[in-house]
Amino acid sequence: MNQSNRRLAIQAWLLILLTSSFLMGLSIFLLDLVAYVPLPPQWRLSPDGNLAVLLVSFGLLALLSQQSKWRRLAAGGLMVVLGGYSLGQHLFAPSIDVDLSWLNGRPRLAPMPALLVLVMGGCCLLPQTSIYTQRCYRVIGWVASGVGVATLAYPLIMQTSSTSVAGLTATGSVFCLLFGVGLLIIVRQLYCPVLLLPRSAIIAGVLGVTASLLIWLAGSWVQYHARVTSAENLVSNIADGLLQRVETDTRLIERLTARWLALGDAPNPDVQQVEMHTLMNDEPSLQAIAYLGPQSQTRWRVGREPEDLLWLMDQLVNPITLGWLRQQGELSRRLSWHFPEPERSSLGLLAVSLDGGQNTMLTAIDFAAIIRKQRHLDTGGFTVTYTSHDRTWGTLAAQDWHEGITPRVFASREVTLPGGPTFTISALDGPLPIASLPGALPVVFGLLGLVFSYQLIISRSLVAIRDQQAAALQLSEQRFSSLFTQNPDAVFAFDKEGNYRSFNPVTESIIGFRESELLNRHFRCVICEPACSRADIEQTEMAFRAASQGRPYSYTMCYTREGAAPKYLDVLMLPIIVNGEVDGVFGIAKDSTVRVITEERLNILERSLEASNNGAVIFDVREDGSPVVYVNPAFTQMTGYLEQEVLGQSPVFLVGSKTAPNDIEQINTAVQNGDSLSTTMRAYRRDGTSFWNQLFLSPVRDADQHVTHFVGIMNDISERKEQESQLAYQATHDVLTGLGNRALFSDHLAHDVELAARSGQTLAVLFIDLDEFKPINDTLGHKVGDQLLISVAERLQQGLRTSDTLARLGGDEFVLLLPDLNHPSEAEEVASRLLEDLNKAHRVSGHELHVSASIGIAVNRGGLDEPERLLQHADMAMYKAKQQGRNTYELFTEDLDSKLSQRVSLRCELQEAIEQGHLSLHYQPLLNRAGHVDGLEALVRWHHPTKGFISPATFIPMAEETGQIIPLSRWVMRQACKDAHRLVSEGLLTGRMAVNLSPLQFHRPNFLSTLRNVLKETELAPEHLELELTEGILMHDTDGAIDILNALSGMGVSTSIDDFGTGFSSLRYLRDLPIDKIKIDRSFVQDAAKSDKNAAICQGIITLAQELDLRVVAEGIEIPEQHDYLMSLGCDVFQGYLFARPMPLDSLVTWLAQQQADFYTKSPIC
Repeated sequence: MNQSNRRLAIQAWLLILLTSSFLMGLSIFLLDLVAYVPLPPQWRLSPDGNLAVLLVSFGLLALLSQQSKWRRLAAGGLMVVLGGYSLGQHLFAPSIDVDLSWLNGRPRLAPMPALLVLVMGGCCLLPQTSIYTQRCYRVIGWVASGVGVATLAYPLIMQTSSTSVAGLTATGSVFCLLFGVGLLIIVRQLYCPVLLLPRSAIIAGVLGVTASLLIWLAGSWVQYHARVTSAENLVSNIADGLLQRVETDTRLIERLTARWLALGDAPNPDVQQVEMHTLMNDEPSLQAIAYLGPQSQTRWRVGREPEDLLWLMDQLVNPITLGWLRQQGELSRRLSWHFPEPERSSLGLLAVSLDGGQNTMLTAIDFAAIIRKQRHLDTGGFTVTYTSHDRTWGTLAAQDWHEGITPRVFASREVTLPGGPTFTISALDGPLPIASLPGALPVVFGLLGLVFSYQLIISRSLVAIRDQQAAALQLSEQRFSSLFTQNPDAVFAFDKEGNYRSFNPVTESIIGFRESELLNRHFRCVICEPACSRADIEQTEMAFRAASQGRPYSYTMCYTREGAAPKYLDVLMLPIIVNGEVDGVFGIAKDSTVRVITEERLNILERSLEASNNGAVIFDVREDGSPVVYVNPAFTQMTGYLEQEVLGQSPVFLVGSKTAPNDIEQINTAVQNGDSLSTTMRAYRRDGTSFWNQLFLSPVRDADQHVTHFVGIMNDISERKEQESQLAYQATHDVLTGLGNRALFSDHLAHDVELAARSGQTLAVLFIDLDEFKPINDTLGHKVGDQLLISVAERLQQGLRTSDTLARLGGDEFVLLLPDLNHPSEAEEVASRLLEDLNKAHRVSGHELHVSASIGIAVNRGGLDEPERLLQHADMAMYKAKQQGRNTYELFTEDLDSKLSQRVSLRCELQEAIEQGHLSLHYQPLLNRAGHVDGLEALVRWHHPTKGFISPATFIPMAEETGQIIPLSRWVMRQACKDAHRLVSEGLLTGRMAVNLSPLQFHRPNFLSTLRNVLKETELAPEHLELELTEGILMHDTDGAIDILNALSGMGVSTSIDDFGTGFSSLRYLRDLPIDKIKIDRSFVQDAAKSDKNAAICQGIITLAQELDLRVVAEGIEIPEQHDYLMSLGCDVFQGYLFARPMPLDSLVTWLAQQQADFYTKSPIC
């Protein structure tokens, strides 16, 4: 009740405030249009102020309406425009019209009211439901109220009656206060802003407020006119008194002038002094007198004070004053006034001439002294001013006058001096102070009228409310009766003892008794065994006792009527309160049989879902957003979301940035069509991590076969997906570097080649093979090698385009696919850049490693049938780059293809020749200085079935590159030892069989053991075996080579350095290594007889070998001159076509036998 009364009072005051604000602005605006109805200045408003009052009132009314959005925005917009216009004019208006409006030329809004109008407009533009809007309303309301109270209280506190304070007149201050209070009330009414007062109360309130404002305006107008009349009377009296005084002084001077003219000459000085002293004592306004003769000659002069006389004498020499006196004489004026100094406008000169200007009495009169003699006058609170020529030279201030008051003219009158100028007397005053009785009466009467209006509104509202309550009570009784009889639930009433008072038809159908049979009987006759269990009977009695004590009580029971199925009931017992006391008990029983059975079935289903290891989610598709209505524990464990976090939320929270759009579209389509769905998608957990969700979605239909819900069964298969992803990644990527492997490269190559063929684009493949990578692996270990490969992969990836494909084929081989090239030269630029990048130092595991690469480039050409051919071409070009000295690149050309084809074919045929025994050994004899056989050199020969003889210079280097040199060397070693054993056995070989060794074979870990096995198998004595080594063998792993040579020496196997001088010859080898021979290369032997340089080299080698006890073999001797020259140098052994060509074993046996025969024939013994 108190709350309702408070709200009614707030509504009443709000109506008064709105009506007062609107009517104040409207009435002052209308009265201001009627020129003959003046208003007191403190109650006036400028046209801009009237417009502001009307707009703010309209805005407040718009804020109260729930359906006035556009009115509120329109009012707010207009207020913002008006306030902004006024403030902008204050900032930018020129000083000459600083107080006038640009639009109407009338006084404009001051900054303070303009700012308030702008703020109110902003309030109307804010949304009403925002909490920030309420705070803004509250702050602005308090500020506006404070400004209104301060500007109204200022004149009372300072005891002034100023027209305006801070640009606000009294009307503006009152309206500002009303605006602030109204805004504070609106804040309290923001959630029920509509005026709820009855129509009759609103009409009575509007009429009361209108009457109050009329009383206030009428009282203010009557007071104002009374003040105007009083001011007019005061001005008239003062003007008449002033004229009389001036005329008296003028006649006195005339009489004095006439008397002195009658005397003829100037009077006696003593008489003059007495007369002047008496005259000035009687007339305080007389300041100085001078008697002038013809030509304005001073005959005598006298002054009240010396400075007054001095001022008069200064004026007598002033040309303006002399001109004025001369003009008076010329015009023969009797009286004339002159005010020579504007700064002292109250001090005037009166010239009196009675003889036509011959003699003049000049008097200085101070009008301020005349005004001072009027101080005793009661001005009635007015300030009287005396002005001439827009200058004020005298003021009579009111006793209660304040400097802070802005006066206005209530009455004025022009006064003309006898024979002189005209001046104006004005009565000024400010507005009546509200603290005074006359000033307060209109306000008091207006406020009393508002209080009366408030009482009238309240009384009319109470009458209307009483009528509404009576009608509502009657309607409520009818509704209660309908609620009782038409309720679908069983409703019954007990008295305080538990006897039935009444119950509705539904109760009859449940218990099987009519109302007439149970009235005034206790409920135990119904709630008893066997219809109810003992526990239900106790629950019913407990519920009745609780309700009888004023406490509601609810419980569930089962009631079984004879011959009927059990019914489950939800029972609620409520106390019947009459006059604050319990008068009985109401009971409501709802049949929940279907619900109980359904809940039991649902509980079973729910427990089954909760026990499941698969996540389950159910969402309702009937509502917007399809909110989730159920999740099981497996779902929360799988997603990390708590049950309370997801219930009521759309299941889109499982979707993230990596969820495929087509999966989302597939789910939306299934939901829209009501179809089942099985899919695998990427979902997201609460912590933002994703997982692979195997989702089975099934619709749930109601009795009408309408889809109401969807059940989603979720299974986290992230681990399986991860394994699949890893397998897929490993199938297409290199594990070490993360680059693509051959399978991925082949796929991209096929795609890009096909695309290039269709679009006519240029495409290139770069085959990159690291140079000398194996030594790094062998010396620093595979771990460092792997890190180096990773560094190389990172270098190769720098600067590549997204369309380029870089892959690692294996080992130290990489391939780069460059599609969409403008010109094949771009591939060469890329290769140059890659070589430059790779040549930079690689810092790996504390090592600074340098590595280079050989790059082969293949560009797609016309007629390319298989994409893999590009890779083969790039491989061919890479091998050519290797042959060109490495650390370079080569472009594939067609001749490379043919050469490589021949090389591949030759490699296969060589392998076949090794396996099928198509190779043979030829032996070339070595002769000593005596011409006897010193030894043999085994040379391999290959006679191809179709190609004929193939030079060892062709297939030996290839065998060394492909590794075929190992089985080839093993065969040569075994076959040479076998043939040497035969020759030794037959007595044809007394020296050694020389066999050339490959570097690969020599550095094999099992080389020595293999050699021992061969010697053992062939039964050849080590003393008959010599191994020829190249200088390159000794350059690689020198320490290891020395150990092997020492081991060979220990075995009895002789060693020699082949092709000495063509490699990196080192004297240290000759000094330290256990070698027996050196063989001078044929390139030095062929021109030794003709070339001084070659001869010097041969001589140097032979001399050095002799000093080191080494035997020297010269190979490639083809002419006698060469033999003779080397003989002269002291060479030990000779080999060449001059003596014998390489020959097969059978021919060798014949040749050796012939040599032995020749030897014995020539022997002296024979």
